Amino acid sequence: MRSNGTITTPERPYRPWWKAEQVQQALERGTVVAGELRVNAKQPGEAFVRSVHHKRDIFIQREQLRNRALDGDLVAVLVKTRPRRNSNSAAVPVAVQDSCSEPSTSDGSSLGASAELERDKALGTLPLGQPRTHLEPAEGPEPEHLCGRVVAVLERHRPRYIFGRVERHDSLLCLSPDDRRLPRFQIELVGFCARARERLYRSVGHLAVATFTGRWHTHDTFPRCALLRLWDESDDLAAGMSLIRYKFSVPPATASCWIPLSKAVAWDASAAGTAWDACSKSHNIRDWRDAVRAFTIDPETSRDLDDALSVRWDPDANGYRVGIHIADVSAYVQTGTLLDEEAARRGTSFYFMDHAVPMLPPALSEDLCSLLPGRDRRTVSVEILLTTDGTVQGEPWIGRGLIRSCAKLSYQQVQRILRDRDPSQVSDPLIADVHLLYRLAMQRRQQRRARGALLQFQRQLSLERVRAIRSFANLKKTGEPDGAHWLVEEFMLLANEQIARFLQRHCPREALLRRHPPFDKTLVERITQWATKRGLAFTASDTQALQTSLDALADTAPIAMIVLRNKLTKAMATAEYICAGAFDDAAAYRHTALDLDVYTHFTSPIRRYADIIVHRQVLSVLDAPSEARSGSQKPVAQQVEAVSAIAAHCNQRKKDADAAESAAAWLHLAQELQVEPLECDAIIGGFPNSCRCLDVYVPVLDLEVVLDFTRDLGASVCLQTRDPVTGLEELELEWPVHILRPYGLDEARTSFIVGLGKSSGTHPAASLVSEAWTIRVRLRELDTCRVLVSGETRPYVHARVQLILDRCSPADAQRYVLRVASVPCLLTESDHDLLD
Repeated sequence: MRSNGTITTPERPYRPWWKAEQVQQALERGTVVAGELRVNAKQPGEAFVRSVHHKRDIFIQREQLRNRALDGDLVAVLVKTRPRRNSNSAAVPVAVQDSCSEPSTSDGSSLGASAELERDKALGTLPLGQPRTHLEPAEGPEPEHLCGRVVAVLERHRPRYIFGRVERHDSLLCLSPDDRRLPRFQIELVGFCARARERLYRSVGHLAVATFTGRWHTHDTFPRCALLRLWDESDDLAAGMSLIRYKFSVPPATASCWIPLSKAVAWDASAAGTAWDACSKSHNIRDWRDAVRAFTIDPETSRDLDDALSVRWDPDANGYRVGIHIADVSAYVQTGTLLDEEAARRGTSFYFMDHAVPMLPPALSEDLCSLLPGRDRRTVSVEILLTTDGTVQGEPWIGRGLIRSCAKLSYQQVQRILRDRDPSQVSDPLIADVHLLYRLAMQRRQQRRARGALLQFQRQLSLERVRAIRSFANLKKTGEPDGAHWLVEEFMLLANEQIARFLQRHCPREALLRRHPPFDKTLVERITQWATKRGLAFTASDTQALQTSLDALADTAPIAMIVLRNKLTKAMATAEYICAGAFDDAAAYRHTALDLDVYTHFTSPIRRYADIIVHRQVLSVLDAPSEARSGSQKPVAQQVEAVSAIAAHCNQRKKDADAAESAAAWLHLAQELQVEPLECDAIIGGFPNSCRCLDVYVPVLDLEVVLDFTRDLGASVCLQTRDPVTGLEELELEWPVHILRPYGLDEARTSFIVGLGKSSGTHPAASLVSEAWTIRVRLRELDTCRVLVSGETRPYVHARVQLILDRCSPADAQRYVLRVASVPCLLTESDHDLLD
């Protein structure tokens, strides 16, 4: 190929980048635009560039046209345009491919993918949980299609680490990344001795981690990387977990890692005890040990018990005083100590399938700070007065306390109590407390629902949910919250809200808060239009209208509600920690999913460093003189810049923990599905990309995959209609099917073996004969179907979804199962942490 005197050959597959002067001049003329390159994770051969100068994204069709640009790079793109093509034609016609392969610096005709494909694919490339930034387009007429090629990389977005498997490519030793948005990397062998090189070539298929060297010349087929670590492949699970720990900076899980801090912990605990005893004599410390029945509710295997509940009737106030007692971790983890530095570095605890990696040493997380039954423990408590209908009355009491938990209850125990199947070891007064707290919690939940909080969104795959999936028992109910979880959740949310309001009053600039940005309005409008076209009563003007719509659809159209809920998660940003003083407008503090003006994290200081900071801020206000609380002095010593830095670090560590826990859960699940695939219900979510694909959603696994009819299913669309009443699209697909059946046996008792495509004329079993048929199947939006989900751990952790179609053969009305295999779908994306 030749363009502007530049030739690309197999020996030099890429063009040289334009010089900085040429790029600047082209940018000023408008023949070249700058933007961020985003690669489609599901179709890595496709990429897009978003520019403020165009309403539509610029389609970069092939890797060669990316010209050595990586996902996330800021690039200069030479744009070509072409008039609109028929929507039923291929995504990028041959004429477009040829034109886009040889662009010139002069203006040309319009070319590119269909507008719908551009937008759908562009949205699909953005990672879940990332807010979509919508740039304002330039004014004036806009062609329907845009495509182009990269002429220069203006700024590299280097991946910190590259994770994948070692493979051979001709004579090269390469790393195939698990992130499909990245290309294959050539491993640099300079500096390796002959023995080391020989070992590397024997390690093909092994997991490895490398770093991008920055070298990728025009004559290089692949970018260069330097190998950092190689894992043994004797155990896929162990190697996968090791890679996850490396990838997400998971600290060591063994107790030996705390040995260097053991003396510091002992000294810090001793100093903390002395300081707390002195503080208890000079401040109003409430002794709750004999005043209330405090108890904990946690997963059965939990050791870090950082919250307890109590309830008592106050006849003078004519209401219930609910106590939320949180472990006083800040008494032991004091500012400036080695223990504090290590806790800050870790940022959070990590919870995996078979073990946990605590933020604090076990001596604290499982003993001194844990609210164990029968042990005296220090707390920071919030006591809230609730009326009989669950309404908050007056201001809560907030301060230090001393409790002695009377029981450690599990969620399963509490659920049995709520179902009147209480175990004999739980006392009657405690059973009464559980029922009372549950009644108040449900009233609080109804009030939140009426106010506009979102209650219907699924959380990411949890530890309990994976264990239930591994046993393949009660799979459809797995992950759905029960009354016991709701009881705890409601009072933790209430305590967090009250603490946030307390900090907003007394330290309005330094307060560490947690906010949830609003919906992406553009995506919500598209979802609303999608629902309206299908006759669904759906409104998303605010969270209250949205929740009301979902509640109504749960009764009238439950399948549609599930699909809408899945679509809405993609329109939601990720909750994050902030420092109040970093924003001029208090509206920026709002937590959209909870529909609260202000919110924070206070209830889990054993496992979250952000909660420790909030505890310190609360106690700093409580310990300050009365004139400081009124505003004449500053009760909190931390500055806005320091709190903002802590918030940013905690956000990153929470993101790492969520990703690591999700990846580990899918790793375990993929291994289970590899042994025993799972057959379950799925929902046909629609036919995107101009009815060229099938969108399948598997609710039980919260897994979505888009299947191309031709490429993945081997089918062709022979009829496309839309129901005039419901507005739902219907497609009739046609499969060429080859049936193999035993010769000479009783067909009435014979199950067929089904194969797709044309017969090869031979089969391993000589006693089998074949017949060729054509199968037609009608699919409709929002219908359910059956799928078979199997798991694989190589070359990366993923699932393979097979569409199961039950039909009768035209010959003798025998019933058989047609399994249509799809492409693998990545299991690296997790849900948002919406509710907390």
